[in-house]
Amino acid sequence: MAFAIFSLPIFLSILFFIICFLVILAIVKFTLYIFQSFGLLNIAKKEGYKYRYISWVPGLSHYILGKFCLKKEFSIIYTILTVINILLFVLVIFIENSILFYSFLVFTILYFVIDMLVMNKLYKKVYKTPEIFTIFTIITFGFLKPIFIYTSRIKKITNEY
Repeated sequence: MAFAIFSLPIFLSILFFIICFLVILAIVKFTLYIFQSFGLLNIAKKEGYKYRYISWVPGLSHYILGKFCLKKEFSIIYTILTVINILLFVLVIFIENSILFYSFLVFTILYFVIDMLVMNKLYKKVYKTPEIFTIFTIITFGFLKPIFIYTSRIKKITNEY
C-alpha cells in the first residue's frame, strides 16, 4: 500500500510528461503540415496544375509532389503508396495484430526509401546541391521535408530530370 502511495506522484509526473510531449509533437507536426501544403500549393501554381488545392488533402498532396518530380504514372503509384501507408498506420493503431504490425514496418521502410528518392528528384530540380538536402532529410527521418518543400516554393525551378 505504501509503495502505491509513494509511486503515484512519479507515475503522474511521467504521464504528464508523456501527454505534454504528445501535445507538442502534434502542434509541431500540424505546423509542418501547413508548411508542406503551402509549399506544394505554390509549386502547383507555378507549374500550372489544374487541381492544385489537393495539396491540402493528406496523402493526395503527394500526387502534386509526384507529378512534379516523376512521370504521371509514377505519381499515381506514389500517391497510392502514400494512402496505403496511412491506412496501414490506422489499422495498426486499432487492430492489434503482429503480422499487420510487421507488414506496416516493412512497408514504411519501403515507402521511406521511395519518398527519399522522390525528394531527391525535387531537390535536383530546385537546389544546386541536392545531396545535402537529401542527407538532412534522411538523417531527420523526413522531419525537415516539409520545410525544404516550403523553401523550394520560392526557388527557380528547372525542368530537367
